Amino acid sequence: MFDYCNYRLPLTKFLVKVLMFHEVHLSQMNPFGLAKVCQFELSCRSLESDSDLDVFRALYKLNRSDDWYTFEVRKKNACCYS
Repeated sequence: MFDYCNYRLPLTKFLVKVLMFHEVHLSQMNPFGLAKVCQFELSCRSLESDSDLDVFRALYKLNRSDDWYTFEVRKKNACCYS
C-alpha cells in the first residue's frame, strides 16, 4: 500500500537500528519512548557526533509497560555489557 501511494514514513536510520536491535515494531512503541530516541539522536547531531547504538544502550534500557514498550534511563552504576 505504501509503495502504491508513494508514501514513506519519516524514520531515521538510527531509529530503525534501535528498533531492529530490540526486535520491536514501531506500532508497539510508546510515543515518549520514541521521543527519547529522537532526542538522543538530535543531541548527537548538535554535538557533531554520530549516533551510536552502543552509547544509546549504555544510557537507556528497553522497558515494557502493559502492551507498550518505552526506553528508561539506566541507573548510574548499571552497565548494559556482560
